[in-house]
Amino acid sequence: MFTIRTKCIFCDSDLRDTFFSHDYETYVAHYQVELDSDIDQQTKIPFNIFICPNCKTVQIKYLGNPTEIYATNHADSTGTMMTNLHVLFKEWILKYISEIHNIIEIGSSLGILADHILERVDCRYYIIEPSFWGDRKNKIVLDDFYENIDDTDIEADTIIISHVFEHFYEPKKILEKISQNKRIKNFFLVWPDLEYYMKNNVLHVLNTEHTYYVDNDFLTTVFRNYGFILRDKMFYEGHSVLFFFSRDETNGRYEMASHPVNQNYSLDLYFGNIFKNVDRCNMILKTHTLYKKYLWPSSIHTLYLFTFGLETYLLDGLLDNSANKIGKKLYGTNLEILPFYRIVQENKPFTLIIINGGVFNSEIESKLKENKEIKYIIL
Repeated sequence: MFTIRTKCIFCDSDLRDTFFSHDYETYVAHYQVELDSDIDQQTKIPFNIFICPNCKTVQIKYLGNPTEIYATNHADSTGTMMTNLHVLFKEWILKYISEIHNIIEIGSSLGILADHILERVDCRYYIIEPSFWGDRKNKIVLDDFYENIDDTDIEADTIIISHVFEHFYEPKKILEKISQNKRIKNFFLVWPDLEYYMKNNVLHVLNTEHTYYVDNDFLTTVFRNYGFILRDKMFYEGHSVLFFFSRDETNGRYEMASHPVNQNYSLDLYFGNIFKNVDRCNMILKTHTLYKKYLWPSSIHTLYLFTFGLETYLLDGLLDNSANKIGKKLYGTNLEILPFYRIVQENKPFTLIIINGGVFNSEIESKLKENKEIKYIIL
């Protein structure tokens, strides 16, 4: 059902002391399920955190089965934040197109970035993804996890990983494999801006999908230790950090020339704020007894609140913008997912919406400001 980490994912130090004095309990998955599905058949998993005594990498203790975690695709890039990210990333990559011939993208359920790039570039574009459900035209899709693929026979010089590297249970092994493939010269990485999330109370750092936390400088040093030097970096809206690494042809792999230490985190402050938000949210819901009460979005942001004590019975439903989620319920709850825009357009009095989408909140708040009847609260 789950495995337990015993060694640090970056420096192999023994992991012994947990951050929380006792285990919490969460659900293994964050996707939507059918309304008639049985919540008792949905898998629970303990939740706790280790901090490596050596390199200070923060990592969850209990690891779920990836087949169960990713059984249903739920990364459909809804909203302008993700749409604009794809366009920005494409344009950023195209600055270096003279150095790029063929591309491997690791982890891409829809192939949106591939479609953008292939509009402008004539190249072979490989996607390695076990649950691909996009358009396969002009792409070579390998339906498996990257760990299972022999990439040495693929004639590509560029790796792209966008919001996937943080999902690997053993990221060091992924870097080792890429480093050994001498064809690979360029490495484009989009990484969630975890430093921003941690400092700005975005409630989904460390979960069954994003199983570790390191700061941006740590990540850069780790890549350098596997022979890839940083050439460019860009921050996007508090949501993502874009990295461009190139293989160091002079020195190859550095063999851990320097040992990175994770610096920028304060778990006490971060989780303290989460517990405060849960208490505040429960109080708000209990005092608005005449209201229809909803929580946006239906995602890991929401399950985080449930893990740490939000009373689900106080809610009348969850809201989301994704057509793939509407009319279903979030794994681990019996709350129906309703369309956010329909609830807003109905503009009914005695409607309360709690917004907990982190960097996505501003887009949602702009729609709610147009309504006089609906009350909303941002966590």
